[in-house]
Amino acid sequence: MMPQQSVLEKILIWALCALLFCIPGSQWLSTRVLIVVLAISLFAGRYNFQLLFYRAWDVGFYLLVLLAGLIYTANLDLGLRVLETSFSLLAVPFIFSKIPVIDDKLFNRLYLSFALGLVAAGIVALSNAFYQYSTTHEINVFFFYNLTQIIDSHPTYFAYYLIFALTVVLYKLYYETPVVSVAISVCLAIFFFIVLTLTGGSTAFISLLLILSFFILKYTLENTTRNKKVVLLLVCFMLVILFVMNSADYWYEQLALQSDYWERSELWKSAILANSNPLIGVGTGDYTSVLNEYYRAHGLSEFAESSYNSHNQFTQVYLSNGLIGLLAIILISGRPLYLALRDRFPFGILIFFPIVIYGMNEVILGRFQGVIFFVLMHQLLIAYYGSADQFAALKAGQN
Repeated sequence: MMPQQSVLEKILIWALCALLFCIPGSQWLSTRVLIVVLAISLFAGRYNFQLLFYRAWDVGFYLLVLLAGLIYTANLDLGLRVLETSFSLLAVPFIFSKIPVIDDKLFNRLYLSFALGLVAAGIVALSNAFYQYSTTHEINVFFFYNLTQIIDSHPTYFAYYLIFALTVVLYKLYYETPVVSVAISVCLAIFFFIVLTLTGGSTAFISLLLILSFFILKYTLENTTRNKKVVLLLVCFMLVILFVMNSADYWYEQLALQSDYWERSELWKSAILANSNPLIGVGTGDYTSVLNEYYRAHGLSEFAESSYNSHNQFTQVYLSNGLIGLLAIILISGRPLYLALRDRFPFGILIFFPIVIYGMNEVILGRFQGVIFFVLMHQLLIAYYGSADQFAALKAGQN
């Protein structure tokens, strides 16, 4: 049970809910709401620096590595913009340090705020796509960048939002602790899945396949209930659709329509070989110029013209900040997974593992959308099962 909250602490929770609602639909608005939430947190009691250190020491190490990379970068302006993009890595842990316990009730409240924002963003995107189709009769208005352009969102990040929301709905429904009623949970799951098939790609397919496989395996090992049967039917329906689309080369063809397909292995290789200083990298602000120079020198001028990054968070950090940066990104990505594995808590694995998969195909911390969602999930999960007593209660509810 959460301790008695002051008026300002309650306002902070409401402001955090507003932030989560805004994230899927507006990068511009969510950036400004984050600043407001941080300002409110300044007055909502004293900071618990011991709790802050426990929850965010790995985040702090990553920020220090980025900051140190400014010392030897030639492009200080770009380096400072990288730190500006990473502002939420600093702000969110300070906000969460004012929330000592994330119990199940608060988690559901925060999740529902995000889910409602995601539904609203999805409705806006689909409504615009239908309108565009009515005037152009071009089917590609329903896919990828064309679909999410109206909400100024990158389809890759929007797809991960959907995977997260879908995972929580299925998990809560399976263990008979749904955030909303069973009927609404089913409707949400179907809606998130439909929009996901329009915004996702092969990375989304792999991530979702692993998540859906978990529920099938759990169903075969546990006693069945009505809710578990409902989840199994939903999972089977989604798997059939995914395999039909994959066998028909659905995502490849749609990516080709969007002119957004390239050999990512070549990009990864380029980022690794372009690093002239394996220990500390080329500098926080120099990765773009160094990588473009490598492209031109090795006959990859089309990559240089589009100024492609490495499309891999780990190779990107290795290029800019070397092995030290690679260690930092491994720590910040692996810690929530390690804690979940250590405590045998599948919920944390299901939520956070897809973002690691995305990190192998995208520079997830290269945009505000990716940074804020990454650190929110990081802090939320660590706070959610950070207490041994609280975690024991959560595990008991699964058995």
